[in-house]
Amino acid sequence: MGLLKQYVTALEDAEVGEIAVILNAKAEKVGANACADYIGFAIGNLEAGIERIDSQIKLMQEIKARAKEQIEVIEIGASNWLSDNGVDRIEGDVISSITVLEKAPTQKVIIDDESAIDVSYCTLKVDTTLIKQAINDGVKVDGAYIEVTHNEPSIRLNKKKVKIVDELGF
Repeated sequence: MGLLKQYVTALEDAEVGEIAVILNAKAEKVGANACADYIGFAIGNLEAGIERIDSQIKLMQEIKARAKEQIEVIEIGASNWLSDNGVDRIEGDVISSITVLEKAPTQKVIIDDESAIDVSYCTLKVDTTLIKQAINDGVKVDGAYIEVTHNEPSIRLNKKKVKIVDELGF
């Protein structure tokens, strides 16, 4: 994996109230158009960091899953070893004891054909999309209403232009 050149910005750890101050200073220094790149670098750096974190989380989850599987392998193998030797409990010098546990079988319902299942075993699911459409069309729907959440304004980062950072004179 090659090294990525990264242009670190002051925006990456700034508070909302500091953003305008930073961008005004940057605009005075290199022009307003360069602020678009500066904002893009900040967001791009943070997105790349999130991708690296996601990759590490995935790797750690795989390691965790393998460790859990290995614990189960050890438990089953040790249980078999104890049972094969006619022992259901063994004392340890550090661990007080290990006991063989007989687990009850588990049951899982498998549905081969939903259409063959009696309706008394089925549930009704509310279709929120249809309810939203009806309310927006002016229909009064008893037991439901639309809640509107107002969000803070944001920006959309358009990444169509690609220039080498060194050419921009930062």
